[in-house]
Amino acid sequence: MAVFNASFSGNGEFSASFNSNASFSVGMAEQVVIEIIEGRRYEGDYVVTPTFDDQLLDTKQKVMEDDLLVEQIKVSSVTNLTGGNTITIGG
Repeated sequence: MAVFNASFSGNGEFSASFNSNASFSVGMAEQVVIEIIEGRRYEGDYVVTPTFDDQLLDTKQKVMEDDLLVEQIKVSSVTNLTGGNTITIGG
């Protein structure tokens, strides 16, 4: 009976051996990475509407489950009587 011994080290090395004169081959087509993230879950908003005041999102050392969306600032432009453009921001 052949016994197969395998070990994985913390630095990504893999070693294997048999206790007999058996032969084997290993094919690895895909790398699997497991990342452990520690921290508290972010419980705030994931959609932010810009304002003229500072807004602090308490995300430091928190685990977020989705992307954060900062909405666009609405801007409109119209031609004025002098041939220029009047820009309205946020209206």
